[in-house]
Amino acid sequence: VFKSGSDSFPVDIGGVALVNIGFVWLPVAAAALYPGALRWIGLAWVGLTLINGLSHIVTSIRFRCYNPGLITSIVLFLPFAIWVLDTEVARGALSATEIGAIVLAGILLHVPVAALFVLPYRRGRRAPALTH
Repeated sequence: VFKSGSDSFPVDIGGVALVNIGFVWLPVAAAALYPGALRWIGLAWVGLTLINGLSHIVTSIRFRCYNPGLITSIVLFLPFAIWVLDTEVARGALSATEIGAIVLAGILLHVPVAALFVLPYRRGRRAPALTH
């Protein structure tokens, strides 16, 4: 959240809530509650978590500055995603092709986030306010 209220940050507080709660935590919770039926939803969000973690790190390296989500990426997202993928491969539940599909899903799941927040920011505008 850190800078989400400032005009120099691309996302307002409502946008942070939308992405983190609606687009990440609710689908993950649903997949955790129904692991058999929603296995691939959960695995797609593991891909999202992996790509999100990498994108926060790469962005910080590229722009040489902190960005919200960096600490979470290093401490939680990447270790979690790597652990899930390693565990599932070790027990024979995922193939290399399925890992590729998970990574692709993670990339594709970032498209709506980029369209909603990153593109307006790159054009010098803030994303549309999602509050009120």
